[in-house]
This record gives sequence, C-alpha cells and structure tokens, in this order.
Amino acid sequence: MRTPIRAVLITGTIGAGKTALAEEISLVLHEREDLHALIDLDGLSQCYPGLPHDPYNARLGFANLAAVWPNFVARGIRYAVLAHLVERASEIDEISGAITGAELTVVRVVAPPELCATRLRAREISPSILERHLRRSPVLDRNLDELGIEEFAVSNDGRPIRDIALEALARLGWPRA
Repeated sequence: MRTPIRAVLITGTIGAGKTALAEEISLVLHEREDLHALIDLDGLSQCYPGLPHDPYNARLGFANLAAVWPNFVARGIRYAVLAHLVERASEIDEISGAITGAELTVVRVVAPPELCATRLRAREISPSILERHLRRSPVLDRNLDELGIEEFAVSNDGRPIRDIALEALARLGWPRA
C-alpha cells in the first residue's frame, strides 16, 4: 500500500506571500531531492472574465486541479505544495476532494496590512486591479480570521522567506529525505 501524499495548502490574504512561500518550500524540497508537486491554484484558475457564480474562477481551478492531480500521483510524488486564497471553508473540502489520496494540512501566511499593500503596489501593473486588491486584502484577511481553517499560521513579516519556509516545514513535520 502506498504511503499517502502529504499536501500543504498555503493560504492567506492578497499580498501576504502565499506564492512566495509555496515556491520557497518547493525549493527546499527540491534541494532535499524530495519528489513533490508545486501547484498554484491561481494559475489553474486563469480565465477571464469570471462567471457570476464563480467570479474568481475558484471552481474552475478546483476542476483543473482534479484533472492534473492523477498525473502527479502517477509520477510518484511524496509531497504537494499548493497555494490558494481560501474565501469559504467549503473550498477546503473541494481541494481535498480534488487531491485524492493526499493528507492535507492548511497553513496560513500572515503579514501586516502595510506590508501586503507595499507588495501589491510593487507587483500590480493595472491601476484598477491594484485598487481592487488594496480594498479586498484587509477584508479577506478578516474573513480568514473568522474562518479559522488553518492548522497553524506563519508570519511573513519581513524575515527571509527561507526562514519562513523552514519554519513551516518543521511545523508540518516533513522530514528530510
């Protein structure tokens, strides 16, 4: 019987550093030569415009995740690192259902609102998208506080991203290969 794949879902508000943390965790796993997948659900959700019942294409992303997941499993991954802004607790069930055979742990990355805003200003090209993200980020952060879906949180408060990734891996209990 195959050992279950250990999966981590990195969540947090816009600008908190979900993608950066997921990429750094992936880099550490790569350096350890641990066979893993890095999956950014934003990438699996890129289709515009969104639909009225799925404005940010979350459901599209979950369907795409379910479609590609068997390929990662067939490749023999031991770990999966996912990044996604969770807006509803039910999304955890949808993600878990898409990654059959995996044990999912949810980790929230938190950052001060001013730092999130600074990151957004540095990366966003479109003024309208920037303004929308600046408005939504604190609202989504409060929503995540209320949802309380994470097993634990890590702070992305200006420390080196490598340190945050190593902290997350240690707290996940993901040993070196």
